[in-house]
Amino acid sequence: MANLAQGKLVEESYKNVGVVTNGKIIGYTGLEGFAEFAWPGFLTVDLGEQKVIKCIRLLLWDGLGTGKGVRDKRQYKYRLLTSKDHKMWSVIYDTLTEGYNGWQVFNFPEGMSLRYIRIHGLWNSANNGFHIVEVEAHDTEPDELQAETILERTIQIANLENEISDALPLQRNFQILIGQLERIIQDYTILNPKPIRELISQLSQ
Repeated sequence: MANLAQGKLVEESYKNVGVVTNGKIIGYTGLEGFAEFAWPGFLTVDLGEQKVIKCIRLLLWDGLGTGKGVRDKRQYKYRLLTSKDHKMWSVIYDTLTEGYNGWQVFNFPEGMSLRYIRIHGLWNSANNGFHIVEVEAHDTEPDELQAETILERTIQIANLENEISDALPLQRNFQILIGQLERIIQDYTILNPKPIRELISQLSQ
């Protein structure tokens, strides 16, 4: 039993990017212990070679790293993808209209062969950053988490959608833009919201 992502390379050069594969899942604060990049964007872990994976776990920043706080209200939207060759990508999960933080667990009962794990950070309800504490990839069923699992899914490989490239679908880009416009209305109350809401309505059709 092993976390095959531990110590592995992260392709992008974001702030504190190395921490997402250092195996530390406690002690993170509001200032350190997580990788940060502006959304929309993505982070890619390279396992170094193809491995058969039974479980992928992600820890999105939730404010609980010190063990003394309460769960943050923020929500993250994202897509999780994997690839054998960095060309054809399988869409493991898309949050769509939902948002989450904390532990996200994806089980592959049949095992899934992959080399690359990519998280598309699409949105954060709190600010313009996307924050990942840890990425794990297990070749057997991992030990039970000593923390609440916020999202858990069993993935059937035969049902996955595949993309020749992993560019965000146009619909997802519209959803991101709508979220940004809605945040402008909330944050800048001196603006007239009517034309912005009309634009949101057009983008939603």
